Amino acid sequence: TLVFPVGPILHLRHMVKNYCARSKTSQRTNNVDTQNNVDANELPEVTEERESVIKILGPYLVEDEQGSLALDHAVIPRDDVAPAILHQVRKVYPAFGGRPPKVALESLDLHVPKGQVLGLLGKNGAGKTTALQILASAHDATHGVALVAGYDCAMEKIKVFERLGNCAQFDVVWSTWSVQRHLEFFAALKGLPRKEIPTLARAVASAVGLGSEDVYHRNAGLLSGGMRRRLSIAMSLIGAPRVLILDEPTTG
Repeated sequence: TLVFPVGPILHLRHMVKNYCARSKTSQRTNNVDTQNNVDANELPEVTEERESVIKILGPYLVEDEQGSLALDHAVIPRDDVAPAILHQVRKVYPAFGGRPPKVALESLDLHVPKGQVLGLLGKNGAGKTTALQILASAHDATHGVALVAGYDCAMEKIKVFERLGNCAQFDVVWSTWSVQRHLEFFAALKGLPRKEIPTLARAVASAVGLGSEDVYHRNAGLLSGGMRRRLSIAMSLIGAPRVLILDEPTTG
């Protein structure tokens, strides 16, 4: 007879829960100290952007017992808010291999109104890709709130995926799949009508210069670096997403 060790498991769960609670308390203190230091030296446009984000999200934000920000999803007007919003987003990667924790984002407030294109500029390690990965729901923020098309990137990932096109920093393709198969597969994932998928996939391929007979039926493993980058862009465009993220799309 096998006996499951319930007691030790529950004890371990209690220890982990207490550790997480202490970590969150320490993190809130660090966030407040960091915010106070930033306020004294930040540029006027940074202050203005933060105030704009607070004005947009303020009525829909709540704070839980641990002091973490959360959205009241039931009342937020998803069609009226900016398509991309980040509020007090902080990302800390845990310690690894003897190295201390890495703060990738201190506290980012940012919004992109409808119909606008925003480019993130900064030196290597500034946190640009981290911010985009949080918006793409690929990473969860340590603190703060991120929205795409009015949906919470941490709590409503499926809704985000349905409305988002994402060209990641590095190509994600299958070497034995053709351009056609990639685009038709992503069109199916987006839920496009089956009868329209071949036409729509070919149209997107043509828009990025991959629509010729020779290239469209060529396997991704035989494409040049630039052509693979075009394929990644094409996949992000499938389904006419409401929000489009391009992370270094011209690399290669």
